[in-house]
Amino acid sequence: MEGWKKVLVGFFLIDLVVLNVFMGWLVWKKRMGKIEEKEVVAKEVVEEAGEDLTAEGVEMFLGFEKDELEEKIASLAARLLVIEESEGEAGGVEKVVEKETVAEARVKTEEVGYIPVPNGDGVAVTEWTEMLGSGFVFDKANYPGYKKAYFEGNVKVLNGNGIGRIRLWDKTNNRAVDGSEISTDKGSWEWSESGQLTIWNGKNEYVIQGRSDTGYRVDGNGLRIKVFLEN
Repeated sequence: MEGWKKVLVGFFLIDLVVLNVFMGWLVWKKRMGKIEEKEVVAKEVVEEAGEDLTAEGVEMFLGFEKDELEEKIASLAARLLVIEESEGEAGGVEKVVEKETVAEARVKTEEVGYIPVPNGDGVAVTEWTEMLGSGFVFDKANYPGYKKAYFEGNVKVLNGNGIGRIRLWDKTNNRAVDGSEISTDKGSWEWSESGQLTIWNGKNEYVIQGRSDTGYRVDGNGLRIKVFLEN
């Protein structure tokens, strides 16, 4: 009887050892399965990230659980997307700044200057005649940023009889300056401004010419050229 007890105890011990070995094998297999799963995920990360993920990075990923690893992968993908978008936007910002700089460079200011000219002596004729003592020299190249000019001043005709007229004459080029005529029908001083002057290039000599429709004396006073400069 005691012999059978020993046999049964022996079988029980053998079964216990086999069971322990089997359970140990199951635990080992489960752990190896997790490691293989992590390795597969890590391999996918390496293939997608390329040079951005080193061998040390793979080892670091293997230390995480699956959920943690997936979170790290999502974070990496988001970071790469932000970097790409930032690089794309950098060029756009640079172009906008360049356009704004060009626009600012084109903003110019306009200034007005006045050049007094001799009034000369009045004339009492019906044909254009030089008003003595009215000569002067003008060169628009001496005025940087020259844009346009006008002729202006006070004019009167004796007794207000008819219309008295005054204009600029370019003696150098033997021509009346287009747009330069000013006039009045008043017997007292009246301010008058011409249209835009057509000034030819060069250092030219000018005089004032005058006449009236009736031949009555016409005079000018405070005559000047108004110059617009753009800088």
